[in-house]
Amino acid sequence: MSSQDGGPEGLFFKDDGTKMYVVGRANDSVYQYILSTAWDVSTASYDSVSFSVASQDTSPTGLFFKTDGTKMYVVGSTNDTVYQYSTDDGGIALTLPASVQNPPTRESSAGDKVTYEFYTLDGGTTVYLTSEEIE
Repeated sequence: MSSQDGGPEGLFFKDDGTKMYVVGRANDSVYQYILSTAWDVSTASYDSVSFSVASQDTSPTGLFFKTDGTKMYVVGSTNDTVYQYSTDDGGIALTLPASVQNPPTRESSAGDKVTYEFYTLDGGTTVYLTSEEIE
């Protein structure tokens, strides 16, 4: 961690233990680490992903992520404020046409791989979803 920030203040783990996030006070940023063995910090490696919160607070002290990964919250002691950030995992949003029958009923989490299988009997006017797989 010292290569990224010499003043770690807060820590958060992804619910499956494969990612670790640290907020640092020296550079006022959040850093992402990959754990090759879930929950084993000795296997952590910096993922070259960081996010500066310096424009909001120069003394970040803690962080938390919403369960689905769409929001990050950072608390700072300079302004005694909780800041909310929207996250983007770089995924692709899928908008299904109105003609899709049996649309998906559950949402995937950030970072999930989702595969859909469709079929049509009328050249695409009506599309039927036959399976949905979330990895």
